[in-house]
Amino acid sequence: RKGSLLWLLDKTSTAMGGRLLRSWIEQPLVDEAKINRRLDAVGEFAQEHVLTMTLAEELQGVYDIERLLSKVAYKSMNAR
Repeated sequence: RKGSLLWLLDKTSTAMGGRLLRSWIEQPLVDEAKINRRLDAVGEFAQEHVLTMTLAEELQGVYDIERLLSKVAYKSMNAR
């Protein structure tokens, strides 16, 4: 939703990433060790701009695996 915290922060390249970010905002970590691990990972991406941009470009071509698996589970895949 425009103007929300999620709208402001969401720079994800895939629907899966968007859903993950939303879940992180809705259910933030409370364990200090887990928070620090996530901060370390974010720091790595922030420092490695070329790697981050390359990864973002590559992820744009990735199918929404979660949604595909859900369709398979519910046997609702259409042959195309």
